[in-house]
Amino acid sequence: MSEVSVIGLGPMGVAMARTFLSAGHKVTVWNRTISKADDLLQVGAIKAESAGDCIKRSPLTVVCLNNYETSERLLESADANLDKRTIVQLGTGKPHEARRAADFFASRQARYLDGALLCAPDRVGTDQGMILIAGDEAVWSANQPVLRCLSSNIKFTGPQIDTAKLLDFAYLSQRLGTFIGALQGVLLCQAGGLDAETFAATVAADARTAQLARVVQHASFDVPVNPVETWAAGMEQLIGQAHESGANAEVLEFFGALIERANVEGLGKEDFAAVIKVISRTFRNPAHD
Repeated sequence: MSEVSVIGLGPMGVAMARTFLSAGHKVTVWNRTISKADDLLQVGAIKAESAGDCIKRSPLTVVCLNNYETSERLLESADANLDKRTIVQLGTGKPHEARRAADFFASRQARYLDGALLCAPDRVGTDQGMILIAGDEAVWSANQPVLRCLSSNIKFTGPQIDTAKLLDFAYLSQRLGTFIGALQGVLLCQAGGLDAETFAATVAADARTAQLARVVQHASFDVPVNPVETWAAGMEQLIGQAHESGANAEVLEFFGALIERANVEGLGKEDFAAVIKVISRTFRNPAHD
């Protein structure tokens, strides 16, 4: 019997499994492409034979898959006994999907927490790795000792199951404005004879916006922290949520169009800072050429 299982070994799932292992927990892992578990097995993880086996081996299972539909389909077909097991879902999804997932797991007598990862994989296990968790407070309290090793900045957002996903979208919207604004600020500096490093060293809002400016300064777009393609996928979700909730989406659609243009033009694998290439062309004033 292990203490925690992890289903889904993309970059974020691997980072979480490693963090659990580093904290001294016994960890079981499963992924459809099981070779992704090889490095984890070498440092002590236990390989499950199936998703159902992975859940059976631990009282707590963290699921980190691309979407909720995939996780529900997988767990429904896994023939897993979810009775009295706790499932924490940290994959990509919308608030209404969190509500649907809560019903899905409740009908199978499982305890359920829904969450959101507001950080890159390299921030998991640090105080910069913000994670939000929503659901029954008693379930959160019982599993907090294990989950808290994922970040000292993990926050319980309350019993309303969709709050973590809703706050995730709000945070994404906030960061989007900050990042696009930073790239526009770099352009203004360059137009006035200052370089991007000056922007980074003096007025950048935080470490990530300073990093964006330095990516531009050194043209190191091919070493991404958050690739353009990841943002493009996130924007589709964010704009969709705005439409579904009745919130105005004009600003999001404008930013989304810039990001999608960068993605379509072949910049998808590059760092988000590469969006500056699109902004500089889109807003070029012929009178300044």
